[in-house]
Amino acid sequence: MNLKIFFRFSIIFFAFIDKSYTFSKNEGSPIKNFDAVIVGSGPVGCTFARKLIEAGYKVAMVEVGASESNPPGLHLMNAYRYQVDPNAFDNIVNAHLHLFSVPTSNDAYPDTIDQISTFENGTFNLNQNPDQDPQLNLRAEAATYCVGGMGTHWSCVTPRLRENERFSNLVPDDEMVREKFYNTVFF
Repeated sequence: MNLKIFFRFSIIFFAFIDKSYTFSKNEGSPIKNFDAVIVGSGPVGCTFARKLIEAGYKVAMVEVGASESNPPGLHLMNAYRYQVDPNAFDNIVNAHLHLFSVPTSNDAYPDTIDQISTFENGTFNLNQNPDQDPQLNLRAEAATYCVGGMGTHWSCVTPRLRENERFSNLVPDDEMVREKFYNTVFF
């Protein structure tokens, strides 16, 4: 059987069909029997894993980010602290975000991300490319590196237009039908 690897962002959390295991260097045993490896446990990685598992494949999911909740990957807004004080949640989101593009100069970070909250002690930027075209940078785009990825602070819910709100010339009917593949529901 061919091993297929889907790369996202990360490397250390293994999730299998109905169980999850966290391994360190000295814990557990090597996992040898899987059909696919998915790197990153965020919404995209989880979607790939689910579809492969539904098709009967054994999947190993790896994540480099820390586990920020118990159980791992829980939407952090569900924590009691943020239910009591929802405004405190903004600081958590800002602290978890890391820029996609490394700035090409020493310019200040975009106003949307507090520079103090984006770095942990002992970390530093690598791979700054002085020849990079700033016009091609994703200046304010950011992602989270943790078990559950962006799903830990973004509910992964996007509004859907009702049938009478859609313009058929913008989104073809066959594309709208494909949404059923992902089990989306129109309200």
